[in-house]
Amino acid sequence: MEIIITNLTKKLSGRTILSNISLTIPKGQVTGIAGVNGSGKSVLLKCIAGLMPYNNGEIKVGDQVIGKDIEHPHHTGVLIETPQFIGEFSGKENLQFLAAIQHLIGEKEIQAVLETVDLVAAQNDKFKRYSLGMKQRLGIAQAIMENQTLLLLDEPTNALDEKGIHIITDIIKKGKIEGKTIIVTSHDRDFLDDVSDIQYRLYEGVLEQ
Repeated sequence: MEIIITNLTKKLSGRTILSNISLTIPKGQVTGIAGVNGSGKSVLLKCIAGLMPYNNGEIKVGDQVIGKDIEHPHHTGVLIETPQFIGEFSGKENLQFLAAIQHLIGEKEIQAVLETVDLVAAQNDKFKRYSLGMKQRLGIAQAIMENQTLLLLDEPTNALDEKGIHIITDIIKKGKIEGKTIIVTSHDRDFLDDVSDIQYRLYEGVLEQ
């Protein structure tokens, strides 16, 4: 789905985090947004996902305005900041718990996504025992398991080893082939060069190409 951001401004505690950002993202495009930690990348994705209100401007996903027509965009998978799950649940149980909210997928799809992120061997281990890389891969799994058409991926390579980076790279490239609209943020320009159709840089609240 197409995303149109017009004159978006977001302030936190009196500080301007996003300054008058305008951006059009066509359906099926992988858009990379580079920036150092604290540059506003996570805030931008939270605004698009409807997880954080913005002060001025407009975010339109498809034909609906976020915060006006709908609170959250439909058919959207989100990975923002450190994935949070129930520590006493296993990796698989966490995905089952989330899947039960929408009732869009069943055991077959959950097992498939565990295979995609290479967590089958650890699917019955408690989340609290997962390494940081495994936690990140489970976060990626929850973002993609319902085959969403819009993916918002914030620093998806965080804590990943070379194999994990290869996994998320393949997921993004496959998503593009399937026509998904994907926004991915990262401080790793080489990674963005590999997966993105177009790149922008967020610096001191301003988006530059």
